[in-house]
Amino acid sequence: MIIRITSEGHTATFQLYDTTAAAELYAQLPLELELSNFADVPWDDVVMFYGDFGSASGLYELGQAVFGSDYISGMSGTIEIHQSEC
Repeated sequence: MIIRITSEGHTATFQLYDTTAAAELYAQLPLELELSNFADVPWDDVVMFYGDFGSASGLYELGQAVFGSDYISGMSGTIEIHQSEC
């Protein structure tokens, strides 16, 4: 399962893991969402980490960025999340 997240003309591509939680997210696509900075409290949300992070209760890794992770920090406003072939 591959998804593309687009904002501000930039795209980050993620490979989702073969888990129930990742499949449930994938089944909800496409989505259009407003970005928020949850650097202090990311729980109960879908988040994109673009730097080092530690594990925490309530956080589940659904996949990893395979392209465009450098663009994530510059994304703002509305993002579009779509299923992708590759």
